[in-house]
Amino acid sequence: MTNINPLIFRAYDIRGIAEGNNPDLTEETTNLIGKGIGSYMKKVYNTKNMVVGRDNRLHSEKLQKAFIEGIKSTGIDVIDVGLSTSPLIYYAVAKNNYDSGVNITASHNPKEYNGIKVVGKNAHSICGDELQEVLKIINNKEFTQGNGSYTKKQDNFETYKNDIKERINNNKKLKIVID
Repeated sequence: MTNINPLIFRAYDIRGIAEGNNPDLTEETTNLIGKGIGSYMKKVYNTKNMVVGRDNRLHSEKLQKAFIEGIKSTGIDVIDVGLSTSPLIYYAVAKNNYDSGVNITASHNPKEYNGIKVVGKNAHSICGDELQEVLKIINNKEFTQGNGSYTKKQDNFETYKNDIKERINNNKKLKIVID
């Protein structure tokens, strides 16, 4: 057994305290979660690649690095898109036909939290019972072994923005009010 708090494996994501006394998400636990997610995704979905982003919390970058090392150790190729919102990760997975995606984020939760949101092909959410299966893989140390590659790709937002611009065809003069 590992010392991962099982309560961080929630219905729609993995989320817990990442700073302060006795945090749930450390570099070590996040690396194990990467190994567990990678192993699960390879076994169930034959995943070969994963786009990985993060939010701007102070601890997100180090957790992202640890997670990426865990994923790569299962043989999944990683595309690191750096700072990203979860919807941009979902967009990147669908637009670029990636096998899966993860964002290191705790969304709307306070700054001491962090988390992991996982999607598969076509941005299909990996949640509920599937996250419980990931926890079982971690607890039983049933990790897939491999040597995934690493690619840094920082233009995800530009690609998204340009795609939106191409889709909008409005010849009317707009009056926009922002509060």
